[in-house]
Parts: sequence; C-alpha cells; structure tokens
Amino acid sequence: MNDIDTRNAIKAALKAFTITPIAEAALSLLKSLGYHSDKRIVLHPNTSENFCETFVKDKPFNLTKALTDKWQSVDLLFQLTDDEITSQAGLTFGG
Repeated sequence: MNDIDTRNAIKAALKAFTITPIAEAALSLLKSLGYHSDKRIVLHPNTSENFCETFVKDKPFNLTKALTDKWQSVDLLFQLTDDEITSQAGLTFGG
C-alpha cells in the first residue's frame, strides 16, 4: 500500500467512527495504521463492573480515580504479545 492509499484508508477509518460501533471503528483504524491481531478479549457485558470483576479482583485499583462510573463501555481491542511485536518488527526473541 502506498502513502496515498494509507492516508485514504486512515481517513475512511476515522469517518467510520460517526456511523460504526466504536470498537469496530477502532479496530478498522488500527488495521489502517498497519496493526492487526486476532488475539482479543471480548467482555460480555462490556461494562466497568464486569471489567473489574474479571481483571481487578484483589489487585490495587482505585475505582474513583479510574472514573469507572463514567465509563460507557469497555472494549479490549487487542492483546500485545511477543508474537505481535516480532511479526511487525521482523524480530525474534530467545525463549
């Protein structure tokens, strides 16, 4: 994809935010920027309460400072792992 194609893809992805659900639009934007991963966690329901029940548990997390009462939804768009980093950078890590 050349620079003009990339710019057009980014513009289209940004415009999609007005008519597409935010998680779907965000994934499209990330893809237009060259990032794609099939590793994803989908919360059902995607609420702050479910996020906290799933991930916070007994960990230090300040609900007030995080403003969780203002969260409209929680969408975890991707997981960043060694696989994604190395595939994008053409690197390998010892293991």
